[in-house]
Amino acid sequence: MYLTHLHNFRGVAICGIVGAHALHNFTWNENSLAFNFFDTLFNQSSIWFFFIAGFLFQYLSPKFRTLSYYITKLKNVILPYLIMSIPALYYFTQMAVQNSVPEGFYDYSLLSQIILLLVTGKHLAPFWFVPTITIIYAIAPVLLLIDRSKWGYVILLPLLCLSAILGRDGLAMMLDWSPYFSPLSKAFYLLSVYLMGMFCGKYHKQLLDRMAKYHIAFAILAILAFALNMFDAKTYYLFSFKIITSILLVYYLFKMDEIIGNKLKFLGTISFGLFFIHGYVLGAITILTSRFINVTQYMQEATLTYLFFTFIVIAFCSALLWIAMKTLGKKSRMVVGC
Repeated sequence: MYLTHLHNFRGVAICGIVGAHALHNFTWNENSLAFNFFDTLFNQSSIWFFFIAGFLFQYLSPKFRTLSYYITKLKNVILPYLIMSIPALYYFTQMAVQNSVPEGFYDYSLLSQIILLLVTGKHLAPFWFVPTITIIYAIAPVLLLIDRSKWGYVILLPLLCLSAILGRDGLAMMLDWSPYFSPLSKAFYLLSVYLMGMFCGKYHKQLLDRMAKYHIAFAILAILAFALNMFDAKTYYLFSFKIITSILLVYYLFKMDEIIGNKLKFLGTISFGLFFIHGYVLGAITILTSRFINVTQYMQEATLTYLFFTFIVIAFCSALLWIAMKTLGKKSRMVVGC
């Protein structure tokens, strides 16, 4: 059964990710309410992607075959990641310095630099996602055992609590890990989200039935977590907001299926490709504006300008991906991710 609302959820999630990164192309006033609002709304929208991935993994698990699963991930996730990484790898090893890497990084050999960038995703802001979710992919058989065990999901609540407390890099900080092990910390943080998605996939019908009764209560909790994070940003407020809205979006997108129809279909289809290229587009805009435009004059805080800018970036990236898909045909998924 094709889950249209989950496909549409992908489109919503990628808009959140682009919106989060587009925020940093603007100069915002200190303690800006507008920045806090959009940062809370869009920041860590990768949680939505991990939730969707876990949901679909469980939902499709009856067809799971170990070898074909890993081959598919290599072709549709790892290969496009490697290909789409080439421009950033060249730029940050030959032309410019990447500020996000640890001190001493550029003392290593060129090959070591490339390998370290690929296994951490530090060559482009959004790219940490792939090394992190690859760790989740690697333990797929274990996750299936949890799903098929009678009491497997009892670990979900403790893991959610740990994720909320630690945050995305909290485990690495607590254990004083090298920054090169950051994907492990992020994978631990997002494992609970992936499992939450699996749980909701397993009990999809029951979830929709329960949410029909309790969606207003969940919406109130989401608004409360949102407001608390806006005025006192804490890891657990933002994490709670994203988890609650993950469940709400599954329900609301299902209920609005007939209204939305195919309006988000293309965005959902290209979501992974859009994830790959939007960092390049935003980076190029940053470089161009810093060289040819007075950034403080033209990119200062302006809510409507920011929203329009984000829309234009999504539209431009979508057009590029449409051209790539038409040009590459069936091979496009292995090159640009869609």
